[in-house]
Amino acid sequence: SVDFASKLGVVVEKNNLIVDENYQTNVEGLFAAGDIIGGKLQISKAVYDGMMVADSIIKYVK
Repeated sequence: SVDFASKLGVVVEKNNLIVDENYQTNVEGLFAAGDIIGGKLQISKAVYDGMMVADSIIKYVK
């Protein structure tokens, strides 16, 4: 949730987590995608975000 992320120090604006182009928050190693980062609240966007963030996480772990 946004409240939990905020307690971790994640930058939040207008009830959305702020992420970079790789879906990473300002907290090292913490990624976010889907409705919590804002934009259109559609299943297709959530699926796309999930695919993109998974790719970013794989690159981050390597």
